[in-house]
Amino acid sequence: MGRQIALLRAVNVGKRKVPMARLRELMAAAGFQDVATYLQSGNVLLADGGLGPAENGARLEKLLLDEFGFVVECVMRTTDQLDAIIAANPLPKRVADAKRYVVTFFGQAPDPELVAALRPEDFAPDEFRFIGDELYAWSPNGVHTSKFTQPFLTRKLKVRVATGRNWDTVLKLRELAGD
Repeated sequence: MGRQIALLRAVNVGKRKVPMARLRELMAAAGFQDVATYLQSGNVLLADGGLGPAENGARLEKLLLDEFGFVVECVMRTTDQLDAIIAANPLPKRVADAKRYVVTFFGQAPDPELVAALRPEDFAPDEFRFIGDELYAWSPNGVHTSKFTQPFLTRKLKVRVATGRNWDTVLKLRELAGD
């Protein structure tokens, strides 16, 4: 069996509390295998159980809704996809300041025409590149100043869900996923 990574959007902020220990218990009881979490921000590693990322993501979203009473979108990636995301890093000099370097994962690839309409000069001093279903963004003044917020991206790119992880977290998730 392969490994998958579930990136939960906007958990443990405000009233959207999803305790990771409880989540692991729920997932195990629901038949998910080899479940582990990383940090409190909704990073879940699991065995694929013979199911694709879309199927596991839908199962997890339903489980979260049933248990916690609110929708938590899950962006799923396989370890192979995470390898490709890491290998494609278009801003390698920015990883030295990994807390200011964020990869935004989209539930589906944004429309290329909408992506092309985002002009780099409108986001300076931030730098960004889109590759596939991901946005790589470096914010020298800190991510709190970045325009690349989840509400902005979902509205501007007309996508259902986007969730970001800093570069250190991306690398750690891949390490924890193993071979």
